[in-house]
Amino acid sequence: MITAELDADTLPESMRDARRWLVWRSIPVPDKKPRKVPFYANGKPRHGRLDDAADIAQLASFVDACDALASGQYTGLGFALGPDGTGGHWQGIDLDDLPSRPELALLADDGLPGYTESSPSGNGLHAIGYGRPFPALGSNGSGIEAYSAGRFFTVTGEGAGLGEPIDLHDYVTRTLAPRHAPNAAPTPDNVTEYMDPRTAADLRSALASMRADDRDLWVANGQRLKKLGERGRALWVEWSQQSDKYDPADAARVWDSFTADHTGYQAVFAAASRHGWLNPLSGVVPSSSAPPTQPTAIVASIGSALDEAATPFTDAEFDAAAIPHPHAFMAPDGKRGLFPAGEVTVLAAPGREGKTTVITAIAKHFALGWALGGMAPVEVGSVMIYSAEDDRAQYARKVQAQRSRLPADDAARLQSNIIVPDLHGELLAGWREIVRLEGRQPVRGPILAALIDTIRRLMARECPLGLAIFETASTLSDAEEDNVGLRVLVSALKHVAKVTGVAVVLTHHTSQEAAKALPTLDLSESAFRGGTALVNNARQTLLAVNLGSAFDPFPEADSREVLRSLVAPGEKDRVTLLACLSSSKSAEPVPLFFRWDDVDPYGPRAVEINTPADLSGKSWRSVHKSLQGAKADAAAERKLEKEQANVRLVIRAVVELCEAKEYATVRKVSNRCGFGADWAKSRLAAAVESGDLVRSTEQIPRVNGLTDVFRPAGATRPWDDSSAPWRNRPVGSYSEKPTGDYK
Repeated sequence: MITAELDADTLPESMRDARRWLVWRSIPVPDKKPRKVPFYANGKPRHGRLDDAADIAQLASFVDACDALASGQYTGLGFALGPDGTGGHWQGIDLDDLPSRPELALLADDGLPGYTESSPSGNGLHAIGYGRPFPALGSNGSGIEAYSAGRFFTVTGEGAGLGEPIDLHDYVTRTLAPRHAPNAAPTPDNVTEYMDPRTAADLRSALASMRADDRDLWVANGQRLKKLGERGRALWVEWSQQSDKYDPADAARVWDSFTADHTGYQAVFAAASRHGWLNPLSGVVPSSSAPPTQPTAIVASIGSALDEAATPFTDAEFDAAAIPHPHAFMAPDGKRGLFPAGEVTVLAAPGREGKTTVITAIAKHFALGWALGGMAPVEVGSVMIYSAEDDRAQYARKVQAQRSRLPADDAARLQSNIIVPDLHGELLAGWREIVRLEGRQPVRGPILAALIDTIRRLMARECPLGLAIFETASTLSDAEEDNVGLRVLVSALKHVAKVTGVAVVLTHHTSQEAAKALPTLDLSESAFRGGTALVNNARQTLLAVNLGSAFDPFPEADSREVLRSLVAPGEKDRVTLLACLSSSKSAEPVPLFFRWDDVDPYGPRAVEINTPADLSGKSWRSVHKSLQGAKADAAAERKLEKEQANVRLVIRAVVELCEAKEYATVRKVSNRCGFGADWAKSRLAAAVESGDLVRSTEQIPRVNGLTDVFRPAGATRPWDDSSAPWRNRPVGSYSEKPTGDYK
């Protein structure tokens, strides 16, 4: 159920005022119910450790979550359960599949406490409350779930009750827990260990340091937690939900199969330590006041290497300095280049602006050895697109949209030279991130070494890999989009670029605030979402902007509309600009323009537009300056056209007044046109100057003194009922000199 039409008045004020809101997206799962994947309103998936300060800080206000939902990228709204930092907890009850569970339907009919509403499927009932924490009642086949931490509930507003979010603790522990217990495992004989709150916190921290995607580790940790009973189950389920592969039914079946023989929760701490975990609640932290002491032999070796490296430049180095830095695409004179080799380029775009479509077009040009904006690959090379955002099937559609319009030989070469690893498959989904969190600190992920080895093997192909595109910064990292997290990500990709020599491109998104600059196309790197570390550590930055289409144009005075008319006059399809904002390895590449061409049934493809001669070869700054001049000319032209329309309007008013045998004075003409007393004065003067009207100064009835009176050209006095040559003449044609005598 999509909640875009949710009536806010159905929600309690306390919920609307709480900064606990998320959005969620329905993800299809073959042969299973779709998964509801939560996202923060800033677009980042919600996973990792929940209910800590970093997680709570990203929860949104109700208004911001509604704005994110209105973008069309999500299925509905969500509300995060858990502690709010004041001692209270947001709580939730979920009764599922009521039509097939009469005993739960009776509970629902009796009325749940708190704020209640229908679940998205319409077959269940949710209740949200606020108060004391309680042991979680996890999914176990009973149809009953209840949580006060580590979960979120969808919010539909459908079938909403009138209750307020009161404390659900007693209802959960006294009414629901006994009904939930018969289906819960383990048996009383297995529940032999007690867990205090401090131990629970330590276990949650330890679990967060490990990946739930590793099924062997997932099963092992479940066995270790079994003897803790329902509290252990709740911890295990909470941790399990960090995995994209989490299936509640499978988890319930596997938990019931555990025997807890020869192990206990202490083994979780041992496993976490092997993964580099240090308990953040233990009070023990790594010392950062001084660097670690190194053995004397190592220090001496480093010193010798530094002494050897500290030498003057050689003649050979100066000779090499004259050679332009290689780029994936280079101009013949070496003065312009796109995507420097051995470096990182950041290419950003607003969300849903067709970034992937443009990336595929660029990959096509490189894989076929075609030029872009007068810059060409030195040789035909392969492209790897490493995407944690769009899956392999999506890229298959994008590449096929490009291939389907190519000759057979080019289509075969393109198929061979574009490589898209399946990062969403079972083997790689849990390891695809370039940056991971360890002890809540961003570090390079274990995939990095394997990635470098793969790139080196691809460079040994008959058509060697020369361009690696990584999609996108937010999905390639578990860390925050701040200076620290983005610096680690760019550093990791720079390492890939340096040790392999390939050109690396990282795609990213712009901020919502940056959209305000698009109508003027005053583009800057401040548009890039996140910290300055991203752009400051990249060698080239580019921004892709939608310029609209004839079917979906921007306002007439919008710079995007003006630029589209300059670079693609008469083009009806959508046009995208790719502008270089900075480049430190070469002169700026020229801006690139692409038109969109729909290829049924694969969707759109981007095709390069040849820039008009007056803009060809110019940098983005020069194009923007030309655009400003064109906008000024267009504004002047619109003003002139508007003034000419006003002159035609006053001419018509004069004709109508004369036909009514009235004197056409400035005041009467202005009033007839619907404006103030003197509005028509300058327009009447212009009509007289053009010869469309004549002006005489006369004494008219009931007016003191002489007054200017206007008539169509040729009329020298008030006329009679006889036909006049100027009658019925089209407006704007009065400059033709009439014939005949009007005396």
